[in-house]
Amino acid sequence: MEFTVQEIYNETNQLRAVPGEPRTKLAECLEPLKKNMLSLIASNLALAGRSSMKKQELASALSEALLDPDRLLRTLFLARREERGLFQQLLKQPVLESSRIYPAQYLFLQERGAVFTYWNGDKLAVLIPEEIQQVYRSLELDDFWKKWERRQLILDYILAAVHLYGACERGKLLEIFNSQNAEAATADEMDLTALKHLAREQMYSIHRDYWISSYFRDEGREELPKLLEGTRNKPYYIPDKAEFLRYADDLYTPNTLQLERLKAHVLKHIIRDRELADILVENIQAASSMEAPLDELLDEFAYLDIEMSEGQIGALLPLLVEVHNNTRMWINRGFTPVELRNHFSPERAPLASRPMGVVSEADFGRSAAAPKVGRNDPCPCGSGKKHKKCCGAVKKE
Repeated sequence: MEFTVQEIYNETNQLRAVPGEPRTKLAECLEPLKKNMLSLIASNLALAGRSSMKKQELASALSEALLDPDRLLRTLFLARREERGLFQQLLKQPVLESSRIYPAQYLFLQERGAVFTYWNGDKLAVLIPEEIQQVYRSLELDDFWKKWERRQLILDYILAAVHLYGACERGKLLEIFNSQNAEAATADEMDLTALKHLAREQMYSIHRDYWISSYFRDEGREELPKLLEGTRNKPYYIPDKAEFLRYADDLYTPNTLQLERLKAHVLKHIIRDRELADILVENIQAASSMEAPLDELLDEFAYLDIEMSEGQIGALLPLLVEVHNNTRMWINRGFTPVELRNHFSPERAPLASRPMGVVSEADFGRSAAAPKVGRNDPCPCGSGKKHKKCCGAVKKE
C-alpha cells in the first residue's frame, strides 16, 4: 500500500513539475510555465490587470510581484507547519531533490510562486529562486514568526475541536484554550485568526456560535441540525493539552484496547494481510465515530472484498460492539458511549432516544448472509451518489 501511495505522489509531482534540470533564477523558473499556471499564481497574488495579459506579460509582471516583501509575507502568513518546514529547509540548500516529497508540502507555496518544482530523472526537485531568497533574508522576521506560532496554536485548537467534536461552541473552545495556555486569547483574537486563514481551504467553518467541521459545509450539510440537537445538554470530553492538540491532525485516531483486540482477531481468524487489517480497523473506527449502524461496520469488510462465513461473522459481532461502545463520537461531544453512560446517573441523562449511543449485538438488524453494500460504495440504485447518502440513508430512517 505504501508503494501505491508513493506512485500516486510521484504522478502528481511529475504533473506539477517542469521537466529537466532545475533553474535557480526567477525569470528562468517562470519562463517554461504554461499560461494557466502563471494565471493561477497571478490570481493568488491578486495581481492587477492579469486577465488581459498575454503569457510573456504575465511572466514579466510576476517577476516583479514575486519580489514584493508584503506579498511574500502574506504567503508565509497562511503557510501550514509542513509548508513552513519545507520553505525553511530550502533556505539551507539550493535545491532539494527527493523521491519522498509529497504534494501537500509544496502545492500551496508553488501556486503562489514561492517555490518551483522540476522533475529531474525519477526525482522531484524543489527550490526557492535566488531572488526570492534574497528578499526573505533581507527581512526582520523574529516577530513575524513569533506571531505566526501564536496563530498556528489557535488554529490547532480550532482544528482539534472540529475533529474531536464535529461542532464546538466558540465560547467553549475559548474556555478550553485559556485553561490550557498561560497567554490567554480573546474571542476577537480567535475569530480574527480563523477568518484570515479562511483565505485558503480549511477543515473548519463558522456556523453561528459554533466552530464546525468542513464535513458539514460539504456532504454532511443536512446532518448538522441533528448533531447540534443530539449534543444539547451533554458535557465536553476535554483531554489534556498534548492529547487535545493531537486531534488537530485529521488522521489522528487514538488507539484503544478494543481496536487492538479486533485487529488481532481479524489477523488470526479472517485475513493474514496486516496492511489490509490496518485499513479495515481504521475504517471501522471512523465509521463508529460517525455513529454508523452496526450493520455498516460489517459493510466495511465487504467494501474491502473480505469474505466471511456466518460463523466468522458471529464471532466478530461482540468485538464490533466493543469497538463501537468505546469510540469517541461527535454525538457525545468526544466521549465514548461507555464514558458518557458512566458520567450520567439515569435521572440526569440528556433527553434523547438513545442518549449514550451504547449498543449490543441485538442492534445488528439483518442476516449475516444478506448482500452488503459499503457505506462509501456507489448506491446500487444507479443514482451516482454514495450509498450512505442515498438508499442507505433512507434505510436508516
